[in-house]
Amino acid sequence: MAAAAVLMVAGCGGGDTDEAVPPDPKAKPSASAAASPRAAEKTRDDVVEDFRYATKGLAQDFRDGPVDPRNQHCVTNLAVLTRAVPERSDLVTVVHKLQERGWKLLMPESEIRADDTAIYLNAGPWRAIMGGGPVPAELEAQAADNLGAIGLTGNGRCQHPGLDHQPPTQPSHP
Repeated sequence: MAAAAVLMVAGCGGGDTDEAVPPDPKAKPSASAAASPRAAEKTRDDVVEDFRYATKGLAQDFRDGPVDPRNQHCVTNLAVLTRAVPERSDLVTVVHKLQERGWKLLMPESEIRADDTAIYLNAGPWRAIMGGGPVPAELEAQAADNLGAIGLTGNGRCQHPGLDHQPPTQPSHP
């Protein structure tokens, strides 16, 4: 159950290879694809939007997880419920759409399988892991008639203009 494993992963740094698979040359970037900022400038909201864009058409429902309250790293956990269990072609389509938005695949595309897989991507300081499979047990009560899920977890540096470079405040003592 790759989707369940992906939903439980937090702090995964991705793969250690820089091998990237180019996007499908037949695919034409859409206006939505062009709207994503450069990889180095992505915020958590941009990453969530990238994940939603990439799963559009497959998704029946989205479940967004919590953010690290310390704001040292942004984390997003998105569960995408699907009518059917995702097939390999569905996962490859999601990868191609993420590539349109500046994400790089960190493994050969040939290693993507529909079952029990972890797909690693990155975009600037962001790392993502994705997997698909049957609805995980912990989401069954919320799944209604959905049979599948795609889990996407992203980890990166928080981007808070005006806050990132301020030194921490020290408590004052009289």
